[in-house]
Amino acid sequence: MLGQLVPADFLTNPNERLIFSAFLATAMSISAMPVIAKILHDLDLTKRNLGVVILSAGVADDTIGWIVLSLIAGIASAHANFMQKFMTTLGLTAAFIVAAFYLLFPLVKWLFRVVERHAQTANVELVLIVGICLVLSAITEYIGIHAVFGAFVAGCILRQVPNLDPAIVHRLEGTAV
Repeated sequence: MLGQLVPADFLTNPNERLIFSAFLATAMSISAMPVIAKILHDLDLTKRNLGVVILSAGVADDTIGWIVLSLIAGIASAHANFMQKFMTTLGLTAAFIVAAFYLLFPLVKWLFRVVERHAQTANVELVLIVGICLVLSAITEYIGIHAVFGAFVAGCILRQVPNLDPAIVHRLEGTAV
């Protein structure tokens, strides 16, 4: 609704008001998960059922929101062959998600086991985490969706790695939250 009420002078292309409205509505639906997590942590609710339900609902909502927002951003950048670009982006996004969870997740677990056994220098895990995040961000940017979605998927995968050093996670959370 808000996107329809914005004066045409404020829009880069008034003929694409529907895309602007969809972008605005989707962007407003995405929550600030680090803030929610920090509040729940401060209230000591992260280990209770209520806190888990709140975080799970937020993650589900944000996952869908980021996917939709990335698709809308891809649509907005495609001027010609709109439907072909949309279907290609949608298919590549689905393939990326499937590949990330069924191919990349086992690879990442294996990489962290190798690094844990053979690493001779400090902060190798941190470098590996940042590298994975950047690679997935580059892949999603290449697909035509926003790089933030790649970083989000990297975070979902990395958070499930069982032998990840808690000190590294704490250092990353300190900069992210």
